[in-house]
Amino acid sequence: MQKDFYINDQFLVKPGTNVVIDGKISRISRISQRTMQLLCTLANHAGESISKDELIRIAWRGNNNEDAFSQSIIELQRLLRVEKKDMLRIVPDKTYSLQATISNADIDDLKREAGATTPYSAAQAATKKWILILSILIVILALIFVLFNYTWKTSPSSSLVIF
Repeated sequence: MQKDFYINDQFLVKPGTNVVIDGKISRISRISQRTMQLLCTLANHAGESISKDELIRIAWRGNNNEDAFSQSIIELQRLLRVEKKDMLRIVPDKTYSLQATISNADIDDLKREAGATTPYSAAQAATKKWILILSILIVILALIFVLFNYTWKTSPSSSLVIF
């Protein structure tokens, strides 16, 4: 299994979980295993032009499915587009090249990324939901109390009149 790595110090690629994290916009993308294999192959040969047949042989172990391959390339193009610039250079049906700097992710980077991008757990989300509900309830009760006191003090006092 390949180790986690960065693309242009922006995208954290985690091959073990098929996840790519865009650190610039804090977006987590899950991609298919074959698309991840394709990305890892391109990253291992960054800056080099690789033929379509070679990519299929290395990344997909010879399984030649034109539609799936094209879909993976489109997915990578969308994923790796930065400020309207494509890091994935393509000569249609001939060669593919990842124009990027690849660097290894060390354990401290991974811990920092995990802490910054981990979504709330179910328990944390439920706790936040109950805190919000209780806060709204307290505000409503306070408003009722204030309105009741205001109307009670301003209403004419009723006195018992006996005829």
